[in-house]
Amino acid sequence: MIETKEIQFFLECADTKSFTKAAKRLYTSQSNVSKRIKSLEDTIGIKLFIRQKEGVFLTAEGKQIYVFAKNIMDNIKEI
Repeated sequence: MIETKEIQFFLECADTKSFTKAAKRLYTSQSNVSKRIKSLEDTIGIKLFIRQKEGVFLTAEGKQIYVFAKNIMDNIKEI
């Protein structure tokens, strides 16, 4: 089951293109962000990010899921 926190972490990483920057914005550690993203990837069976020295970048599948994830979080805020 996907947790809301994982979606939030995913969106922050995608927006900042960095697990470290996302961690700072989410007031948590970089290792916690990495664990949450890995858990999300394992749950859905899709690699979401290309991890490079310069940062993280969404895969083609990650870009598609980003749209859905953004809508989910927008809907939660609306509730």
